[in-house]
Amino acid sequence: MTNTTDMAALREACGILNDHGYLTKSGKIRSSNLAEAVRMIIEQSVGYAEQLEAERQRADYGQQVIDQRNAEYDRLINELAALKDERNDLVKLLAQKEAESDSELKGEQVPVAVVELNDNLSVAEIRGDIPRRKAVRELYEGALVLGQELFGAPQRPVISKAKLCDWLEYNFDIDDSQRDAFANCFAHHCNCIVKKED
Repeated sequence: MTNTTDMAALREACGILNDHGYLTKSGKIRSSNLAEAVRMIIEQSVGYAEQLEAERQRADYGQQVIDQRNAEYDRLINELAALKDERNDLVKLLAQKEAESDSELKGEQVPVAVVELNDNLSVAEIRGDIPRRKAVRELYEGALVLGQELFGAPQRPVISKAKLCDWLEYNFDIDDSQRDAFANCFAHHCNCIVKKED
């Protein structure tokens, strides 16, 4: 209890004694009613002690709830940090795999040209009416042939239809009526071009 609470309790106890006629006009307890007055004060004190204990228990429970929330918060923070670390590891692993995949796709190939903005500008390009054109610049002399088509991905292989059908007949024992169907199916699934020979 605080001092303020103690004073309030004493005032209330004195008020109860006064209401029941246990106090004289000078504020002293009547001797004839001393035992009864002491009993009332003790009962009042016990009531305040019980109230104080209930408040203490409520405060302890509130502190337990706060401690539990803080522990849960700390656990969630730690889990979030672990997830961030795991995400960073996955990003690094993905970048490494992409780099390995790129190097495997390139193999022994070396770049022969680079795409850049064209040096020759038209009036519309200078004014900004149209975007600048792009040009391909050779990285070394003779890398490209004038009119050569450039591809962003490797060209599909071209297979002779006659040779493919002969191979299919030999390996799968197909007849002439099935040649075209098998050749088209093979071309589709193997991502190649079957070329008819003239």
